[in-house]
Amino acid sequence: EMIAEARRRLQDAAHRANRQPDRFPLIFAMPVLIHEDLRVARERARRRCFAWLQMPSRAFWLRHAGLDLPKVERPEDIPVETLGKVCDAIGLFGPAERCLEQLQQMAQSGVDHIFCLSPALFEMPEDIVRAFGQVIMPRFK
Repeated sequence: EMIAEARRRLQDAAHRANRQPDRFPLIFAMPVLIHEDLRVARERARRRCFAWLQMPSRAFWLRHAGLDLPKVERPEDIPVETLGKVCDAIGLFGPAERCLEQLQQMAQSGVDHIFCLSPALFEMPEDIVRAFGQVIMPRFK
């Protein structure tokens, strides 16, 4: 699994540097796209998923998430089933309730912090802020 591999690498690096591994939190930077329709959210993430498939360092992590990665030349070449798996591995895409479930699973797997990356570069991601304020944070355990 991707989280277990990240934790193992962090611990190995800390030991090589004679540092205490528990002093280093495991932080994941993840794109977030909130939409009530999971299919729509995944389609909107298609270009980002394509970029992950094209970068060897990121594809490495996808393989550790158990994904069989197809060779694709264009974003639209990604099969729908693969798109869903890549979305689930790299980010929080879909309805707020689903994103909450993913965050809870990540916390149980040992992730200490999540850094949310919004697709909106120069404007307030109001849909994400609203989802986190009204659905995700009040119910996060």
